[in-house]
Amino acid sequence: MAELLCLELSNKPVKHHLQEWLDAVQQLHAQGEWSRARLLLNTVLQARDDCVEAHVLLVQTLLHLGEPQWPKALQEARHAVATCCHRDNASAADQARVQQMLGLALGSVARMTVLPQAERSKHRSEARTVLQQAAQQPGSHRVASLYALALINAEGGHYDLAVACAQEALEAAEAADAQQHAAGGPAAAGVPSAPIVALLALLLSARQQLQPALSVVEAGLLSLTSSESCDSHASLFSSSSSSRRLPHCYDVMLHRVKAQLLLALSSANEALAVLGSARQRLSAARRALGSRQDAAAAVALLREQEAQVWRDLALVYASQQQSSDAQLCVQKMQQLEPHSAASYHAVGSVAAACKDTVGAKQAYKAALALDAMHAPALLSLGALLRRQGDEHDLSVAVGLLTDALRYEPHSHVGWFNLGMARKAQGHSEEGEKHLFTAVTLAAAAPVLSYSDLPLGI
Repeated sequence: MAELLCLELSNKPVKHHLQEWLDAVQQLHAQGEWSRARLLLNTVLQARDDCVEAHVLLVQTLLHLGEPQWPKALQEARHAVATCCHRDNASAADQARVQQMLGLALGSVARMTVLPQAERSKHRSEARTVLQQAAQQPGSHRVASLYALALINAEGGHYDLAVACAQEALEAAEAADAQQHAAGGPAAAGVPSAPIVALLALLLSARQQLQPALSVVEAGLLSLTSSESCDSHASLFSSSSSSRRLPHCYDVMLHRVKAQLLLALSSANEALAVLGSARQRLSAARRALGSRQDAAAAVALLREQEAQVWRDLALVYASQQQSSDAQLCVQKMQQLEPHSAASYHAVGSVAAACKDTVGAKQAYKAALALDAMHAPALLSLGALLRRQGDEHDLSVAVGLLTDALRYEPHSHVGWFNLGMARKAQGHSEEGEKHLFTAVTLAAAAPVLSYSDLPLGI
């Protein structure tokens, strides 16, 4: 279908058929064909570099293509803002949209752990400024701007601002749904509100308000359930929802947050049941799509989501000392995602929980061989070496943990292990300082990392 779409455009000059090209890009986005969309947009912009809509679509495309393309997305977003500013007929809505895309690009680049913390903080600060401006304009993009602003505030440690923005975003989303329903149109089926609910729950968990957070998530899941059609897989993939809901599988996101909250409340069996339900839905949706050529991108995304849920299941089983179940989950995960740093890290975590120190080391090193800056693997390997305690291992552990904290400075586990390692090396004052940092960060740590949530909705 994507090939046919591109072929149909080959004989249509951009300058005479601009809207058809842009419509085709939107269709490719709906199918998850981001690379093809990029090729079309490059052609459009060669002919019409003044087309703001094409620049905005290219920013969206680059952000979806993954971290290596985020700096390019930021460059393109700045170009879009400049192009919009030079247009005499640019509306307030157009300006708000390009500001929103610039904020998303800045926020995405701020998540890049390879960058120095000072640079990440600078990007995050600029993102907050432009998203505040975008959120002041009424329109369909206001909810997304408020949500992104809330998430960036949360990542930057601005708890009260994050809560205020998330609450405002949720109110705006509910008002938009009500307005659309009153006008006789379908409600948004919880699409924009689900990630906002997840963020609110994580913010509550960061203040140790676990039961209220769980109530928020359950209300969000109930809202999604009541909005679904009779199709049991509608929330994951359907002709009416795939272009908006599938990219982040919002209901699975809420299930993952709920499971972590239950685990924090010492309800491991309930957490396993929640994750098991999410895994079954993903697997069923993937099988339902089968080998449809027009659903290849959707199937790939479902595989990625299912691998993540298997990973969560493995870690919960490991935390409960159920090693055989944990190892089975790891095997299932590796069938779906065999070669990733995250997968090898999960293998190592399960091995460590099963007291297999050698296997854990091998897995962590395999993760780092794929991604030398994979903070979870650095943290886990550093912690494992710290517990072994001999002088050489302590020295290596300090180096690994220091590197990890350069990438993930809010990891209370990392600061704890670094503090213990430095104390073991005889640097008691420095160790106590690190341990104090660990305690402070642990008191404000959500049950799931804010970076697990998507910036764009």
